[in-house]
Amino acid sequence: MERKRVVLTIAGSPTDHPQMGKGWQVLAQALAGGTIGRMQITYQEFDERDAIEADDFTISAHRNTETLLGALSAIFGWAKLHPDTDVVLVAAAGWAAVLPGLMAAYLYYKLKATNIFVVGVAMESKSDGLPVSDSGPILDGRLGALHIYRALSTKQRRDLAALLSISELPGAQMLLSGDDCGPYFGAKGFERACQFAVTGEIPESLRKEIQTIKGKPFGFRKWQQAIAALDAA
Repeated sequence: MERKRVVLTIAGSPTDHPQMGKGWQVLAQALAGGTIGRMQITYQEFDERDAIEADDFTISAHRNTETLLGALSAIFGWAKLHPDTDVVLVAAAGWAAVLPGLMAAYLYYKLKATNIFVVGVAMESKSDGLPVSDSGPILDGRLGALHIYRALSTKQRRDLAALLSISELPGAQMLLSGDDCGPYFGAKGFERACQFAVTGEIPESLRKEIQTIKGKPFGFRKWQQAIAALDAA
């Protein structure tokens, strides 16, 4: 039997909204046409505000971490009751763009969600007008990361940070972050991500990977113990 699908969008900041309009139109049309469904959860399940249905959430991973985790827990609770439905979360954020990676980590490693899929979108920052510093070509493989960092303008640093956050995080195979056209970036990338969320095929390999995912061991040491371990290595 063909699986059902629900799509939600989550933005890290209201400043990201202007880049999301066309993607929202794609999702609104899909919802009206019955291609995707609506999740019946409300803000009241994880917040103090009035209960309202929502297709889009704006939650900062930095400033509203507890609210974000509460929202994900509510979404997970719904998804667990609907195992025949795939829930696709299109997570859009700029600058450091912690939002998509944190969502994927919490859903997969903590909650063990198996029918929720995170699609990361790196949002483009506004131009600040600062020029690139005159420090030579940066597309030289011999140059270090600090040299490249210094050669970029503020806008370029922010955009690059956002792109790397959805493509280079540990366990990135857990996070859907692009297609044959590359990572989802900016307004066009968000629209592409929404199109994928509606009709894109979720790889079976990803489903299996999520079902068997395990966290890494962790521990705590005093500095002396850490130094001793280095000396013994």
